[in-house]
Amino acid sequence: MSVTDRCDLRCRYCMAEDMIFLPKSAVLSIEEMGELAERFVARGIRRIRLTGGEPLVRRGIDTLAMRLGRWSVAASMS
Repeated sequence: MSVTDRCDLRCRYCMAEDMIFLPKSAVLSIEEMGELAERFVARGIRRIRLTGGEPLVRRGIDTLAMRLGRWSVAASMS
């Protein structure tokens, strides 16, 4: 799940000189990503990878990671 297209590293590998980022209105909120992930889990998905430009620059990523972590623990207990 791509949580952002932004990155603070500015390496040549993925960052063009004339990089145009998505407007914030086009990016899912943390709550929407959590709901989407919950639907994936309900349909049998067991691994969700958080990706993006640099996922740790996304505000609220800790909240999403904790939410996903709770499902991981619950799945391992059943």
